[in-house]
Amino acid sequence: MVDQAIASMAGASMLLLLGVVQLFWNLVTSSPLCMQDFVTFSRQSITGMHVKPSARPIVVALPLCHSDDTEAARASRKQYKETLYSVLFDMNVPAVCAVDQALLALYAARRTSGIVVNIGFNVTSVVPIFQGRVMREIGIETVGQGALKLTGFLKELLQRRNISFESLYTVRTIKEVGSLFIIPI
Repeated sequence: MVDQAIASMAGASMLLLLGVVQLFWNLVTSSPLCMQDFVTFSRQSITGMHVKPSARPIVVALPLCHSDDTEAARASRKQYKETLYSVLFDMNVPAVCAVDQALLALYAARRTSGIVVNIGFNVTSVVPIFQGRVMREIGIETVGQGALKLTGFLKELLQRRNISFESLYTVRTIKEVGSLFIIPI
């Protein structure tokens, strides 16, 4: 909560954690502080992977941000990509391919058309894709419930059966590892 307040004071909409260092990035407006933090984050990430940036092209999975089909959202997506390209090319990366996360998930399933449901930590999104193109004009649905809510629900179901766990982390592990088991209500 405090981190989000600090992020908003820095003009950031996204908090990036790099070890113990907190960095801020704004997907809407690039304040100088946010821009410098994004450059630092990118360099530290590549350094941490022990990869020479000029040795290989990079594929970037673009997050589902500013997903609506408005002029402002298109401008934000364009600015995000341009900033990303600028930072990576300044590090002498030979080529960059930026692809929507949902599209990469569909390609991994060897499909070019479909509906991708992404259950994130706090948000679930439903993304329609037709012939390799995200159909923003049809609409991308985003629901403010994700895996955290599902974990809480599983904990509640287990408690109804008199199975109690101190840690939500334990319940999350059960959910992720033992997801083949069905608990009747």
